[in-house]
Amino acid sequence: MGCLVETRADILEYLLHKTPRINLDLPAVNPEANTTDLTPLHVACMEGNTRAAESLLEFGANSELRTATWTPLHLSVLGQRHTMAEMLLKRRAVDINAQDQDGRTALYMAAEL
Repeated sequence: MGCLVETRADILEYLLHKTPRINLDLPAVNPEANTTDLTPLHVACMEGNTRAAESLLEFGANSELRTATWTPLHLSVLGQRHTMAEMLLKRRAVDINAQDQDGRTALYMAAEL
């Protein structure tokens, strides 16, 4: 998932095109590297890598999946990644009413910031 953090969307896009039937909804393969159930889309949203997130969505990543607590939209809002949150909302790729474990929606979280 390094290409997601380092904003190397070009590498991600190459890998997506070259890897048939990749499951984008699984967390990292190495449990020591990922103890939070973050999928590649979660990481891209958290890091504000809009191009990578768009590529992942185009290749079928599920934007409704959540970690133990948050959806990609929640993570975008928490990281104050406004462009990312806007992209997810414009694509209608998220459930805006999804709540975290404390019953907070992404809109509620944004209002708290």
